[in-house]
Amino acid sequence: MIGQLFNGRYRIESLIGTGGMSTVYKAVDTLAEQAGIEEPYVAIKLLQPKLANQAEAREALISEARKTQQLSHPNIIRIYEFGFESGKCFIVMEWLDGETLEQVISRSRPTGLPYKKLKGLLTQLIDGLDYAHKQGVIHADLKPANIMLTRQGQIKIFDFGVAQAIKELNDKFAVVTTQPKEQLTGYTPTYASLNQITGGSPRANDDAFSFCQIAYELACSKHPFDRQPADVAKKKQLVARKPGSMPWWQWLLLKRGLALDSSADFSWSGMRKRLNKRLAPALLTLTIGCVVALFAAQYINGIHHENTLLNTHLEQMKARQLSHQEMMHLDAKSLIQLLPSIPEHEHLLLNGLLRIHQTSVLRFYEGRIDSILNNRSATYPDYYAIEAELNAAKNLYPDSNVLSRLDVDLLQRWRGTVEVLDQRLNELLEKGLYQTDEETSELFELLNELTLIKHDYRPLPTIAAENLFKKRFNDALKNHKVGDLKQLISVGEKVFKDSDELSTLIAQGELLKNAVADVAHYQHQIGLGNDPSYPYESAQVFYQSAFDGFHNRLQRADTVKKMDRINKEVDALANDLPGDFSPLLDIRRSLANRYLSFSKSFLKQRKVRSAQRQMEKADKLFALMDTAHAKI
Repeated sequence: MIGQLFNGRYRIESLIGTGGMSTVYKAVDTLAEQAGIEEPYVAIKLLQPKLANQAEAREALISEARKTQQLSHPNIIRIYEFGFESGKCFIVMEWLDGETLEQVISRSRPTGLPYKKLKGLLTQLIDGLDYAHKQGVIHADLKPANIMLTRQGQIKIFDFGVAQAIKELNDKFAVVTTQPKEQLTGYTPTYASLNQITGGSPRANDDAFSFCQIAYELACSKHPFDRQPADVAKKKQLVARKPGSMPWWQWLLLKRGLALDSSADFSWSGMRKRLNKRLAPALLTLTIGCVVALFAAQYINGIHHENTLLNTHLEQMKARQLSHQEMMHLDAKSLIQLLPSIPEHEHLLLNGLLRIHQTSVLRFYEGRIDSILNNRSATYPDYYAIEAELNAAKNLYPDSNVLSRLDVDLLQRWRGTVEVLDQRLNELLEKGLYQTDEETSELFELLNELTLIKHDYRPLPTIAAENLFKKRFNDALKNHKVGDLKQLISVGEKVFKDSDELSTLIAQGELLKNAVADVAHYQHQIGLGNDPSYPYESAQVFYQSAFDGFHNRLQRADTVKKMDRINKEVDALANDLPGDFSPLLDIRRSLANRYLSFSKSFLKQRKVRSAQRQMEKADKLFALMDTAHAKI
C-alpha cells in the first residue's frame, strides 16, 4: 500500500500498526496538501485482507466509524469518512502525533507521573468519557493502548465500540492470527470489569473501572491488581494500595471505582470535582469561619448595612440573569455580533450559548456561503470570501462534521474551477492563440480570472503548448519578426516563466524586451510616414544573434557558393537596416576580405575569370561601405 493513492485522494506514506482485525496507515490528504495546510496527514484503518469477504467483519469496522463519528469532542478522535474502495473496507480518521498512555506509563517508571500532570490528563479523559456516555456510547475496551497523548498535551480516545463488535463476531468466523488471544475476546482482560469477564452487556461502570485502573497505573507505574484480571484478583482477594503521590481525598473516590464487585454508579462529575479539589482553601475557609464566629458579636450593629448591600447584590444578579436569559433567545446573526463583547472570564456562558445555538449558527454560516456561491453578479464564486466564512464558523465549532464536509466541498469546487479554466488556457496555447491585447484577448482574460480565483495560481502549460511556443519564438527571432517577438515575450512572461524547458528562451526574451519594443516603435513610426531617429543601440541588441550567426557561418564557408548564400541573406536583412549600422558594416567587411582571399586563390590556380568575379563582389561590398561612411 505504501506509495499508493488510496480512494483517489490519500497518498499512503507508512505503516503505523497491525491488529487482529485491521491495519492502520499514515497518509497524506492530497486535497489538504494542495490547499497549503501544514499538517495534511490522516490515519487510514483498513480491514485485514483475510476478513475482507466477511460481511460481519466489514460491519464491525463501519459500526466503529459510525459510533465514533457521532461523537464530536476534543478528547475523542475524529472520523472524517468511511466506506469501501476497490474491495477494501476503510475508515479515514484524525492523524494523532504523540504517544499512547501505555508508552507514557512505561517511560514514567518507577515513580509514576507527578500529580499535577496526572490531574490534567485524567480530567481530559473524564471529559471525553463523560461526553460519550451521555451520548449513549460505551467504549467497552478502555486501556492505555487505546488512548493517545498528543504532542500538544491533548488526550484522544479511539477504538470506540470495537471490543463489543469483535466479541459479537468472534464465534461467527475463525481467523488464523498471531495476535495474543486477549486481542480477540472483545475486551482486554487486564482492564476489564467483572461484568465484562462474566459476559454481561457493556455498561458505563465498565469504562469507569477501566479508567480507575489506568489512573492508578499513571500515578505509580503499577497495575492495581498486578496485571491480574478482575475475577482472578477477586479470588485472590487482591487490594489496591494508595499511590504515594496521590492525596488521600482524591484516592477515596478512585478506590471506590476500583472496587471489584461494586455495582454502584460511578460519578464522573464527582471524580472531576474531587480531582481538582484543593484541601488548603477548604481549611482556610473553615479557619476564617471560626474567626468570624468569634468576633460576630462585634458586628451585630452592622447587620442592617450588610443586608442592604446583600439585597443590592441580589438585584444585580437578577438583572444579569435576565440578560443571560435574553441571550438564549437571540437569533444567530445577533449572537455572532454579541460574542466579541462577552468577557473572557464568562467562558461558561459563551460555551453554553454556542452549544444552545449551534444549529442556528451553522445554518446562518451555510446561508452566507450559499449566497456567495449563488451571486449572479460575479462570473465565478469568491472562494476566499467563502473560506473566510468557513474559518469564522470553525473558530466557534472546530469539531463540527458539517463544517468539515463544507471545507472539503469548498476545496473540491475551488480546485475544479481552476482546473476547467486551466484546461481552456492550454487549449488556446496549443493552438498558438497568443493575442495580447488585454481588452480583447481571451488568453489574458483567462489568466486574470485564474489569478482572481486563486491568488497563487501558476500556469502549467502542456508539452504541446511549450513546443509550439518554442517553435514560434525561434522562427520569429530567426526571421526578425519584431511584432511577433513582442507578442511572444509578453506571453512567455505570463505563461511560461516557470518552465524549465523554456527558461533559456524566456531569459533571452527578457534581454530582448526593451530592444524589441524600440525597434517595433521605430517601424510603427515609419509606417505612419514619420521620420524617426533609428534606435541603433536597441537594434544592435535585437540583431546581435543574427550577425553572430553570419560570422560563425562565414568562418566555416569553404566555397564561393556558401559565401554567396551568406551575402544574399545579409543583403536581405540590410533592407530593414541603415547602411551605417555597425554590425552590417562589420559583416560586409568580413565578406569582402573573404572574397579577396578567394580571388587570390583563383589567380594562383590561373582561373582568371573566377578571380575577377570574386574581386568584383569584394569591390561592390567596399563601395557599399564607402557610401555608408560618407553619410556618417
